[in-house]
Amino acid sequence: MNEKSKKYFIPIILFLISYTLYSANLDQQGIFIDEVFHHGFSIMYYDSLRNSDVMNSCITGIGECTMIDLDCAGEVQWLASGGIIKGIFVGLGDDWFSDTERVYYANSETCRPIHNNQIIRGINTPTQDELESGRFFSPIFGAMGIVVAFQIGLLLFNRFVGGIFAITLMSFSLYMLHGRILTTEIFVSFFVLFSILLLLHAFLGKNNFQLKYLIFSGIAFASALNSKMISIEVLPLMILIICFGFSKEISFSSVKRIFSKRIIGLLSLFLVVTIVSTIATFPFYYVDPVGQFFVQLEGSKTHGAWNSSILEGKNLSILPFVFTISATVMPTIDTYYYIFDPENIPDSAQLGHTFTTIPLSIFSFIGLCFIIQKIRKRSLQFSEFFILAWYIPIFIFSGLITDSYNVTRYFLPLMFPMLLMMSYGLWRFIENISSMNLKLYFVGLFVFSHAITYLVFWERIYLQPAIIWRLPHDINLRESLSEPIVYVSSIVFIISFFVTYFKNRKNNDSQTSQKTKIG
Repeated sequence: MNEKSKKYFIPIILFLISYTLYSANLDQQGIFIDEVFHHGFSIMYYDSLRNSDVMNSCITGIGECTMIDLDCAGEVQWLASGGIIKGIFVGLGDDWFSDTERVYYANSETCRPIHNNQIIRGINTPTQDELESGRFFSPIFGAMGIVVAFQIGLLLFNRFVGGIFAITLMSFSLYMLHGRILTTEIFVSFFVLFSILLLLHAFLGKNNFQLKYLIFSGIAFASALNSKMISIEVLPLMILIICFGFSKEISFSSVKRIFSKRIIGLLSLFLVVTIVSTIATFPFYYVDPVGQFFVQLEGSKTHGAWNSSILEGKNLSILPFVFTISATVMPTIDTYYYIFDPENIPDSAQLGHTFTTIPLSIFSFIGLCFIIQKIRKRSLQFSEFFILAWYIPIFIFSGLITDSYNVTRYFLPLMFPMLLMMSYGLWRFIENISSMNLKLYFVGLFVFSHAITYLVFWERIYLQPAIIWRLPHDINLRESLSEPIVYVSSIVFIISFFVTYFKNRKNNDSQTSQKTKIG
């Protein structure tokens, strides 16, 4: 197979496998607790756009929304706070495949029957047919996100890093779940990843800097903001890519270069394209865009998971960031209470679950250690700097806004740089292993131990339509480790890791000794 064939073969295979994984038995996928109001949002947006009624109150948030039957009191202005792109695709799926009559399901918090165990399918909750139809594009966007992840790893490092990044993301619990349901996250994830890839192409492509990719990246990023405002957390990464994209190695000279007229001009162009594209594609901003921005921001604080105590300056402690580590890297908070204070476990710790896998946690840490080593040697490459520039701002943002393990959707963006860091760490770990058989064994065990953590629940995923998914109560590391195959494979993986490490170290020491004797 020539290079041109490889260029398309791997992405096509990744797309087909991931699409199959996400779309199989979609009619048997149980309802996710937030799909009720997301379905109502989406169909409402789609019908408004189809009828060329883009300025109605249900989209602009100005005035009273009458399309949705709200049986209880409460502000509904926040209904307009995003998801219009998702609405188009959910609406198209519903139009093409569903024969049921339009129902705009109640959306305000106290009206959600699924939270109160008062579900009547087709009356206050979407039918399984409506859900299946509305989910049609979710597996497609999920699979496209996997292909984009591969391209990011390939562009930054090599085919191996790109492949591991794609495969591990494909089988990661939070991403796979959203690839099978009609919530906003899978659409946001795709547009964020795609905007990052386009911006990297502008600087790292085979040719010299290409301005068109920077412009396309701004449009794609606007689509992410259109889908969900919280994707603004990626903006620091985009700025840092533009500032350092011309530098293969990060040094003092590259820092001085960011103040050049060229960099300032490119930053300004990117921001202008993003802002204009966001306003142009979102009727919510057509009237008083500045005022509407603050309405949206306030709605995000009120109805999101923002840590109000931190935002108000009441509690500037390190605890929320420990909380984020506990949810994404290792169970620190809940473990502490279960071991040291089992009689006074707070609700946050009882619901504390870690959305990672043993291989992911180990090798993301190893990847970080390799990067720190490069920093100490003052030989940090742009690709390695990119991982930190992606991870650190998202980690800080996650610590600032999340105050509950229940809001798993806010942990998903943090997992992208973490998975890339893990892929980089695995590549650096095995690159000096001389035995190809040992490499293949270890990588195979790595992928299996990671994937089985979530796929062990295949019956729950593919064959139980009656289940109501309430993450984190359904799939998490603690729940997975209760399954013998996950527990055993994790132990085997850890043992294999240490055996491989010490065997490789011994061989390297032996080679160094021989070179010294020859010298």
